Amino acid sequence: MNNRVEDRYLAEEAPLLAGIPKHQVFTTPEGYFENLERQINRNVLLESLRGQTPFELPEAYFSQLEAQLVARTKLETTLSGTNEGFSVPPAYFATAQNRILQKTTGLQDAKILRFNFAKYAAAACILLTTFAGGYFNVAHNTSVTYQLSKVPAKEIERYLTQHPENIDVPMLLENIDEDFDFDFTTPEVETLN
Repeated sequence: MNNRVEDRYLAEEAPLLAGIPKHQVFTTPEGYFENLERQINRNVLLESLRGQTPFELPEAYFSQLEAQLVARTKLETTLSGTNEGFSVPPAYFATAQNRILQKTTGLQDAKILRFNFAKYAAAACILLTTFAGGYFNVAHNTSVTYQLSKVPAKEIERYLTQHPENIDVPMLLENIDEDFDFDFTTPEVETLN
C-alpha cells in the first residue's frame, strides 16, 4: 500500500518523472557467467607469473652472436655459388680521371646572383611584426591605466566629488598623472567655511 501512495504522490508532483517506464537498464554481456570462471583463473595465473621471466637465453648468447652471424653468411654465400660481393669494372680506376675531365671541361663559369631584396624583406618583416604587435596591444589593452586615460579628467573629478565614499586612494595614486590637481571642494563644504 505504501508503494501505491508513493506512486500516486509522484504522479501528482512530477508527472513527467512518473511517466518514465520502469524496467531493468543494467545488463550483463552474453555468456558472462559461463566464461567467468575461466577468465578469473586466467587472471590469477597471469598475476602469479608477474615478475617472472618465462624466456631464457642460452649462456654467452650475445658474445657469440656476431661470430654465428658471420659464419652463417659465409656458409650461405658459399652454398649459393655467388661469392662476388661488390666488383669494380675492368680498368675503372685507370680511366676514371679521363672521364671526370671530359665531363668537367668546357663548362662555363656560373654567374653569381646577389639577392639584395633579402635584406629589405627581412626589414619589412621586422617592421610589420613590430607595428602589428603595437597596434593589437593598444587596440586590445584592458589595463586600468589605459581605461582611465580614456575618461576625461573632469568626469573623474565629478564622480569623486559625488561619491566620496568610493574613493580608492591607493589605486588613484598609482594611476593618476602627477601634474593633475583635483579640486575636492564640494558646495556643502564651501558653505560651511
